[in-house]
Formats: sequence, C-alpha cells, structure tokens
Amino acid sequence: MKELLFFAAFIATFISLYGLLNYYFYRKAAGCFPFGPWLRAVLAVFLLMMVLAPFMVNFISGAGVHRVAFIFAWVGYTWMGAVFLFFCVHFSFDLVRGVKWIFLRASGRSPAVFNRRLSVFAASAAIVSAALLWGVFEARDIRIKHIRLNSDKIPEPIRIAQMSDLHLGVISGEALALKVARLLNEIDADIVVSTGDMIDRGLRDVERTAAVLRAVSAPAGKFAVPGNHEFYAGIQDATEFHEKAGFTFLRNSAVSVHDHVIIAGVDDPAGRRHGINPDFFESRLLEDLPVERFSILLKHQPVPAPDFDLQLSGHTHGGQLFPFNFVVGMVYPWVRGLHKMGDGSWIYVSTGSGFWGPPIRIFAPPEITVFDLGPTGLSSR
Repeated sequence: MKELLFFAAFIATFISLYGLLNYYFYRKAAGCFPFGPWLRAVLAVFLLMMVLAPFMVNFISGAGVHRVAFIFAWVGYTWMGAVFLFFCVHFSFDLVRGVKWIFLRASGRSPAVFNRRLSVFAASAAIVSAALLWGVFEARDIRIKHIRLNSDKIPEPIRIAQMSDLHLGVISGEALALKVARLLNEIDADIVVSTGDMIDRGLRDVERTAAVLRAVSAPAGKFAVPGNHEFYAGIQDATEFHEKAGFTFLRNSAVSVHDHVIIAGVDDPAGRRHGINPDFFESRLLEDLPVERFSILLKHQPVPAPDFDLQLSGHTHGGQLFPFNFVVGMVYPWVRGLHKMGDGSWIYVSTGSGFWGPPIRIFAPPEITVFDLGPTGLSSR
C-alpha cells in the first residue's frame, strides 16, 4: 500500500510540474504567433503527448516494440530537456523585463517599449537550440578524472575505477557499454565499482550488453550496488544482469579485497519503499568492519554514513542540465566532487557515466573516476 501511495504521489507531482512547464511554453508560443483554433489544438495535443511520453516509452518498450520506443524516447526526453531550458531562459527574460517595467512605471515613463514578445521568444529558442546541440555532444564525451588519496591503512598502491549511473535502457544500451568498457580497460584498474543505476527499464540487448561489461578486466574484482532505478526496473532482473556482467552485487553486505581493503555496499532507500529489507540499518553493517582495514562504502545516494574511510556515490548526475544543479543542491549536501568529512574520511560524488531522461548534459560532463590509493607519503603509483 505504501509503495502504491508513493508511486501515485510521484506521478501526480511529475505530471503537475512537467505539465506546468509545457503550459508555460504553450502560452508563450500562442502569444507570439497567430495560431488559429486548429493549430492551437495540434500544439496542445503535442505537448500533452510530451508530458505523457515517459510513461508511453515504458509501455511501448515493455510491449517489445523497441525501435518505436527508442524513437519516442529520443523525441520525448529531448523535448523534456528543451522545455526545461526554455522555461529557465525565457523566465529569466521575463524577470528582467518585469523589473524594467516596474522601474519605468515608477519613473513615470511608458513601459510599452518592452512589449517585444516575439523577439524574446526567438532569442530564447535560439539559446535553447545551441544549448541542446552542445549538450548532446557533452553527454557522449566521457571524461577520465584522477584522484589520489593516501592512508596509513594501505601498504601498497591500489587503483579503483568508479562508474555510476549508466542507465542502460531504451536510449543507452550496448553502444554506451562498449565505450565504457574500452575506457575501463585502458585505465587498467585493480578494482572496478559501479555506484548504482547501471540498468534501467527497456534495455533491448540484455545478454550482449552484459557480455560487453563482463569483458572488463579487474584483477581484484568488480563490485556494484543497486540504485533506485534497479528497483524500478525490477531488482531480480537487475541482480541477474549484474551477475552476467561479472559484478559482485553488494546488497547490505561487505567483502574483503586484498588483506587491507574492505568494500561494503548498501541498497538504495527505494528498496525500503518496495518493502525490501525494511529493518536494515547501514550503521550495523559498518560498525562491524575492522577499523585497521581501509573501508570503502558504495552507496548510491550521496548521504554520508558513519564508520568508513571512503564513500563512493552517484545519483545526482552533477545536476545533468544547468541550472538544475541548484535544485539538486537543495536536496543533497554535495552535488559532485570530493569532500572531506570531519572525522578524516572522504566522500566522492560522481556526475555519472551516462544520463537519465534527456540525452544531453550541460556543464555536467559524464565521467569515470580513477582513485589511486596508496600509503601516506607516496607521490606516484
């Protein structure tokens, strides 16, 4: 019952907010162009379809019509990014024009000179088009980020590669897996980890995509934890995919790596909303880890936990679309990057290696993060 209520609340909130963005675009477009009743109706139907597009994509892909789902996802999710950016840009113009209008009214001058709706609409559309073009290329330019951390608990160098938030699904599938696998093999890490949302709904070539990731070499092992989308896609299917891809799926458990490193992993809170392990508390897992070993916690959401040396997280996508990073920052203490905790531990928040929804990224490039861990005082690997 709780899961159903949460899902209903989420759907209602999403449709309301996304619907308002599309209504804003409708009002601005209808106010600039001499649309007749039929054209207004066509525009309204199109925008309604875009609001419902994420649900239609899931339905179409679930029915096995993958090519249609792919096209519909590209159009629908690209529009999602476009209408969000349009709102941000055009509303900024509206604010500036509003302030100037108030200033002119207060000074006794006529504000009519600022009634330039078509020019503002055209400028907003041009800025959004340029941003979309930039974002499409940025979303496919996976950066390799290097970080060095030293600890007395690590007697010899260890290299760890973190990927996160691949969202292998309707749009991103085998092609993204091939690119990520190539980069990981070039990095030549001892350990490869995934901090959630590796798989999403609608992945067409499950076996082939898993085989690509299985070919990634990691002498000390590959480890992963479930993100919220693993539970949305079905945790059993997600577990099978990770196993086929050669990853040890850590679900509220820990494993020893070498003689001096322990990797622990916990479920995303979405699992609890699905009634899975409702009585589990991560503190119970972490407090039992031997303190003389370097402990690495894989946790999808960047909410710090107690009793660890290094926490690796994702989920935020670095905001994915500027300026959405400011909204994400209101929810989580960190949106991206490395942060030192008061007790001397570290937390790293990945911007993710793929994307969700709009196949674009703006000022939040995808990444694979390489951590070179070594003893204190070590200057090179």
